[in-house]
Amino acid sequence: MQIASNYARDLLTPLGENVLKCISGGTLSVLTGRFGLLKDTASCDGNADNSTNESYKFVREFGTNGTDNGQFDSPEGIAVDSSGNVYVTDSFNSRIQKFDSNGNFIAAWGSKGSKNGQFNNPSDIAVDSSGNVYVVDSGNSRIQKFDSSGSYSTKLGSADSDIVFNNPKGMSIDSSNSLFVVDYGNNNVPKFDSNGNFITKWGSEGTGDGQFNHPMYISVNNIGHAYITDTENSRVEVFAPVTENQINTGSNLNGGINENQTTLLPTGHEGISDQF
Repeated sequence: MQIASNYARDLLTPLGENVLKCISGGTLSVLTGRFGLLKDTASCDGNADNSTNESYKFVREFGTNGTDNGQFDSPEGIAVDSSGNVYVTDSFNSRIQKFDSNGNFIAAWGSKGSKNGQFNNPSDIAVDSSGNVYVVDSGNSRIQKFDSSGSYSTKLGSADSDIVFNNPKGMSIDSSNSLFVVDYGNNNVPKFDSNGNFITKWGSEGTGDGQFNHPMYISVNNIGHAYITDTENSRVEVFAPVTENQINTGSNLNGGINENQTTLLPTGHEGISDQF
């Protein structure tokens, strides 16, 4: 799940450690909590209690249930490219839909099946800095890569490749365009470079540190830390890359994370999993 662009942060951004309470005329203008939805800016008198002076108002919605262009049946993953275009995995319709930043339909591609360019319940999507679109084709246990117009490029996870997936779910791309995939059935996280070459993987089934029980989604921040929802262990696990120097000296290898690094995210980033 990728929330990396400015547009996506406009849709969902943390208010900070304090909740924003702005009440006017006895009406709660914002939902209290880490994330606020400002319903009516004009009605707020500005007397916020312990606020961070940061809030968000509802802008628009798009889509209804159905099979026509611009309609959805159980949409799951969403990503935004550098131009503000929005890509959605329309899971039960087995397709990808592309919209402009105002929600106007641009294009759709895909159909039910296992051929190149087809999908079986796609679950997540990500766009790299070059505009390439990666789709987690969960039911077909593979990752498919397309250009921004939906033309098929290649796939990861085929039977003759370095990594064979078992029902992958989530995916994230870091600042170097490396691709991280959450392999739900294999309880691990493979990493690939921008050309799709396998780099490494970590994780195994279990409840210990660095182990998983059906992980689902991942987000990688701008300093390379990976946040992974370990679904059936009811936790989020945090990982950081281990440098060659750390390997040689054995420093900061408690789970691969420095204690300070696990508690702080870059400004404006927050990991969320709303499973049910």
